[in-house]
Amino acid sequence: MLGLIFLKNFFAASAALLCIGVLYSCSDNSRSTFDDIPQMSSVNEVITEEIVTEPETQPITEIKLATADGTYIYDNAGVLTGEAFTNCNDYAGWLYKERLINAAVVTTNDLGGKTPYEFAEAAYEEIYAGKGSGFLLLINNDTNNDYIYKTGSCSVYVSSESEKQEFYWATRELVNEDYEGAVLRLLKLAVNCPSHLFDNAGVFTAEKGAELDSIISACDTQLSVLVTENSTGSTNEELLKTYFDRRYGSESGIMLLVDTASKTVTVVSDSELPQRLSAVLDKANAYAVKSDYEAAIITITDAMGAAAAESATTSAN
Repeated sequence: MLGLIFLKNFFAASAALLCIGVLYSCSDNSRSTFDDIPQMSSVNEVITEEIVTEPETQPITEIKLATADGTYIYDNAGVLTGEAFTNCNDYAGWLYKERLINAAVVTTNDLGGKTPYEFAEAAYEEIYAGKGSGFLLLINNDTNNDYIYKTGSCSVYVSSESEKQEFYWATRELVNEDYEGAVLRLLKLAVNCPSHLFDNAGVFTAEKGAELDSIISACDTQLSVLVTENSTGSTNEELLKTYFDRRYGSESGIMLLVDTASKTVTVVSDSELPQRLSAVLDKANAYAVKSDYEAAIITITDAMGAAAAESATTSAN
């Protein structure tokens, strides 16, 4: 559960530095006015020599957004209205469905005496009961310290460096009261998470997860894999069906649940399972029993198409 704090008043105090294209940094990953920095003898003591270039992000127009089925924006501060609210809510809803990320944006004018971390953590607990892979953006107009609260795969794939870079530009947008631009920019960080492997249990490193995600996506059948520790009280089939409906809706697909609690592999599909998959389920479960979840997944992907098998072979070499 990681996060970075950034102060909105940085840009107001350092507009001159923006003109010469330098990136301010300090050891505690926060941004302060220069009045807060004691005995500064030169600009180079508090900024790097890197040229600030706005990072490339996937434009929202390149993603087909449907109207979100639910509310993901909790605008207590009243800074997102009309079309801005809809755009942000639809994007967060897209993350919730397509990436199985428990996404939310909370704005507030009053932290109620809590720190940004405490407020964001409590908000995530209230909205999502603290479960799953989460990405909650807190826009804090009380102390101006904004915060991203991350759990599960978001903690693995949304790096501190990428977060820091995007917050740099989002801070400028917030100072200019472009809340929609800032929110969408920061929500897009969650797209760094895999699109076919949903590792809520934190089994795989970022590198291994990305490798497996590529292999899964290369299958000739729409396939996705959820890795979690089922402590819900529901059966694996019931839990997986919930995620399947969330991810695929009325679309065709196959979804696996690798449960690290029972060390089993469960499959759900919108139609009869392909024979090639049914034939290797026992083998996949045999690997899962030994906690070799990578081999369990590769066993399935090898059976689901030549493209996947070729990717797995290339990776092994």
